[in-house]
Amino acid sequence: MSKWSKKEQDDRINDLLEQLGLMKCQHAVIGIPGVKKGLSGGERKRLSFASQILTDPSVLFCDEPTTGLDAFSAERLVLMLKDLTRRGKTVVCTIHQPSSETFALFDRLVLLAEGRIAYQGPTNGALTFLESVGYKCPPTYNPADFYVQTMAIIPGMEDTSRATIRAVCDRFTVTSTAKQIDLLIQYESSLGRDVSTFTKSRKGNAPKTMETAAKLQQAVWPVQFVWLLWRGFIDSYRNPGVHILRIIQKTVIALLAGLCFHGQLSSNDQRSIVNTQGALFILTTETTFPALYGALSIFPTEWPVFMRESRNGLYSPTAYYLSKVLALIPGYVIETFIFVTIAYWLMGLRPEAGAFFKTCLVLIVTCNTAAACGTFFSAAFESISLAISVLIPFDYILFITGGVLISLNSLPVYAAWTKYLSWFLYTNEALSNVQWDRVENIKCEDPVVPCLETGLEVLNNYSFDGTHFSVDVISMVMIYLVFHTLGFFAVIYRSRS
Repeated sequence: MSKWSKKEQDDRINDLLEQLGLMKCQHAVIGIPGVKKGLSGGERKRLSFASQILTDPSVLFCDEPTTGLDAFSAERLVLMLKDLTRRGKTVVCTIHQPSSETFALFDRLVLLAEGRIAYQGPTNGALTFLESVGYKCPPTYNPADFYVQTMAIIPGMEDTSRATIRAVCDRFTVTSTAKQIDLLIQYESSLGRDVSTFTKSRKGNAPKTMETAAKLQQAVWPVQFVWLLWRGFIDSYRNPGVHILRIIQKTVIALLAGLCFHGQLSSNDQRSIVNTQGALFILTTETTFPALYGALSIFPTEWPVFMRESRNGLYSPTAYYLSKVLALIPGYVIETFIFVTIAYWLMGLRPEAGAFFKTCLVLIVTCNTAAACGTFFSAAFESISLAISVLIPFDYILFITGGVLISLNSLPVYAAWTKYLSWFLYTNEALSNVQWDRVENIKCEDPVVPCLETGLEVLNNYSFDGTHFSVDVISMVMIYLVFHTLGFFAVIYRSRS
């Protein structure tokens, strides 16, 4: 499709939608059975078929394509398959209990029973063959039903059924058709070995040519990426209730946290130090955990669709992964900004516009870094429950080494290196730098408690470096890129394995 014009692509899509009766639901959500309301079972089946033939494949394998469809829709679908064969395509199809009209559309037939071939040849020759063995189809009886009944293992009559199957298969084995098939298989096997030998002697030129020809069926990468990104935004737009609920949740939590700390940070004494660090800790955790665990559902819920569409040549894993990542960013930015705007001013943190916007920047980067970690675990594991079971211990270590629960200078040697992997540390250090920069004359009213008189002393007490704001932000960006790189390779590995 890469050489098709925009009009040709649109005409191709509209033609498929029209032929498969999907025009009326072309803007509907596909949905997930039992989870999200969407297309009916028959509509999903027809949509799956449309996506498979969209790139005009030369060979098409269909596993029970008519299952779940009514007789009219099933016949229409098989007619489309028939049309593909008229245009030089090869279609191999398994089918159970088709109507007589649908069955009559097939050119050649293979009957399989107990792992053996009972018949192979023209569809209209199967009745004659079975009749020669002593099994005649009753008049006005659907031939497809007759074949299934004859070749099936009937409960309570297992021995008789197997004897029938054995007699039919043995009879077919000695026919001239079976011998011709054996000769053809031997010829094709020999030809395949010769081609393989020739390919190796040509140093792999043939596979590259075949790969290039296959790629020509795909749209070019930028087109794939743009439309996948558009699909991601459309999917988000079609679920406004989820976004409204998340914004309400963020707003409520921001109000609760802000009211708890309101009036507790402005006393400029030793108690305000503990309260300020506690407020920053709340901002960090509330920004991290929803994004981290919310991202775990990205790939497990969409993996079957991705595998079907990517293997059908609709798009590459690279375009898919990058589109999913970029489609998530606007939501994280908006939600984090709303949360910080409410909580920051209500808590009474440093009342400066520069400090506020720096705090927003740090927490937006934190949110996306946490989401990148969740995206990697989502891509690496096939289920959400398995991803959570592995993520929790990893997250637990990063949480401990965040610089609030334990003094970083007191970490044992064998565990000290883990702090460099913790975006909790970089976030806490950056936020602390914003709040305690150039702060002097902190009151010391309680002689029992060690007195911290300046913002620099506060930072040193928590093992933070007052010059590391830019380093902290850059470090989180690097962690973000590393997690997404690992997530991308996880998608590639799982899609190929």
